[in-house]
Parts: sequence; structure tokens; C-alpha cells
Amino acid sequence: NSIQPTYVLEKYKHQFGIDNPEDVMGNLPRYIEQMFTNYSLGGVKTDWKSFIESYLGKKDVVLVKYEDLLSNTVSELSRVLKDIGYDGVEINEIKKSVDKYSFKAQSSRVAGVEQKNSFLRKGVSGDWKNYFSKEARDKFDYYAGDLLISLNYELDRKWVEE
Repeated sequence: NSIQPTYVLEKYKHQFGIDNPEDVMGNLPRYIEQMFTNYSLGGVKTDWKSFIESYLGKKDVVLVKYEDLLSNTVSELSRVLKDIGYDGVEINEIKKSVDKYSFKAQSSRVAGVEQKNSFLRKGVSGDWKNYFSKEARDKFDYYAGDLLISLNYELDRKWVEE
């Protein structure tokens, strides 16, 4: 009942040296290491930190955070639309779209009720921390902890010790 085809799972099992792909917490340290040291996109070696930093500060890029969309969806979507040149969109139209495409409307579940085999898995922010063991926190902090802080996902490095 896996969400990925068998060949994809086998590829990742081999690439990351894992036996059980369902063990997210146990596999995460190796995954982080691999993604920061041996990942390429379109044949170009990159990593999450470099990818994100390549877009920061560009005039034609609008930063949108999932957390902001969850906390005040209508105003955040309105801001984004204005930033990309659609400042005449009526607030009622935005509200209709938000209602139509809300997590609850799309998944038939309330946010926080997880369905692991769904693209719309849980609908909450911050859940990533539940999957980071101490080893995973240390590895991520080593490679990109400063970026988490500069993007205001964390205030300092205390999250690594929690």
C-alpha cells in the first residue's frame, strides 16, 4: 500500500542504504547527508540551502511560507497576488478560492488528521520537527541551520538540542 512505485523505492533504498523506507526518523540522517553532499538537479550538483539562497533577494521572486498561508490565508494570498501584479483581485474572490481549495475541502479531513498515503498528508505546519532525531537535527544544522534562522523558521540553534 505504498505511495511510490516499487522501482522508485528500490532506487532510494539502494542510494541511501536503507532497509525500511517507512522508517522516516531512522532514515532521515542519511537522507540529509545525501541531499547536502551528493544531490544533483538537472545534472548540476546542488543542495537545499544553495537552491533556496539562489532565489533570496531576487526582485522577481516572491517568498511565500506555508506557515503564513496557514495562519492567515486570505491576507497572505492577497499579498502574493499584489506582489506579482494582480492587485485588483476582489477579496471575496480570494475568499471563495481559499474556501474551495482549503485542506478540509480538498482532503475531507480537518488539519492535523494525518493520512500518510495522501499528497495532502496532514495540513499543519511544524510537523517536520517530529521526524528529526538528534542525529538528524545535528546534520541539518551543520549544513543549513543558519538558513533556518535567517528565514525565521527558528530564532536560534536551540531547536537542535530540544
